[in-house]
Amino acid sequence: MMLDTFANMESVTHRTSMAASLVVSIIGFSTDVVAVVMKQVTGIINKIAAVIFGELAVKFVFD
Repeated sequence: MMLDTFANMESVTHRTSMAASLVVSIIGFSTDVVAVVMKQVTGIINKIAAVIFGELAVKFVFD
């Protein structure tokens, strides 16, 4: 009986640690994805800003 309980405890602990590492890897993956998306968005915003700024500079210089 005692051994049985111990075996159950061990499998529960094992499952818990598996679940925990899964959660950690999912969180790690999603933060990586967010970082990549943020980089893309920043790049797009910078391009748009550069175009707008370029247009304004051209208007300002040639008007």
